[in-house]
Amino acid sequence: MRRQRSLMALDEATRCKLVVVGDSLSGKTAMLHTFLGRQFTDVHTPTTFENYSSTMEINKYRMELTIWDTSGKPEYDSVRPLSYNEITIALICFDISRPFTLHNVVRKWHPEVRKHCPTSPIILVGCKMDLRNNIQVMAELSKDRGIPVSHDRGAKIGSQIGAAAYVECSARTNPSSVHELFEVASLAAMGKLKLHKSYIDLPSACRTGTLPGLSTTSLRRLSIRKKSESKVQAPVRVKAVVVERESRGCIVM
Repeated sequence: MRRQRSLMALDEATRCKLVVVGDSLSGKTAMLHTFLGRQFTDVHTPTTFENYSSTMEINKYRMELTIWDTSGKPEYDSVRPLSYNEITIALICFDISRPFTLHNVVRKWHPEVRKHCPTSPIILVGCKMDLRNNIQVMAELSKDRGIPVSHDRGAKIGSQIGAAAYVECSARTNPSSVHELFEVASLAAMGKLKLHKSYIDLPSACRTGTLPGLSTTSLRRLSIRKKSESKVQAPVRVKAVVVERESRGCIVM
């Protein structure tokens, strides 16, 4: 009977419209291309509005994702709200190597999303986490007494805007972190991200307790703070794995 219910759950796919917003050059499109299995490139191609489709299976759930990649340029501010129609979840992205993009999350992107989608869950995404310890980036920021966005700072802003989760990723060096992001987003979209305080792992990152090519000692499990009570039945337990060599990767809030 249990197996039959699991098969039924896989047969009944959940549709999810996911909209990605954030400043231009924050890493949105590279992140999406990595998730879709495309080769990473440093060549920047300006985005207007692009739609993608993908299917994910997480435990016994299947998600049919429609992903909208939007432009962060000011000239598209008047037409971008069209992409918010009937969305399930929003990903607000910023560039860890450019602190002002996180400031714009609070000043522009969160108010815009909440204006058009007052009840949809939000995931705050720190892109380009591989540049946090980049010497050239740190040297450039130091000219104005700045530093790359720390993990704690990103998590604090995520809490401030009421995000369901704060996730860091690198399309260039850590594709698994991108897939973890979309697993978290999919579960949040289904209302299955009601996680009690525990130490658990994301399906794609740690199916056997380790990540490919890494020793067990290089992994550290992440505690997840208790969410408020919800009427969601049988919440899915997700694993959040932190890779020490890449700094912290994912925090579910």
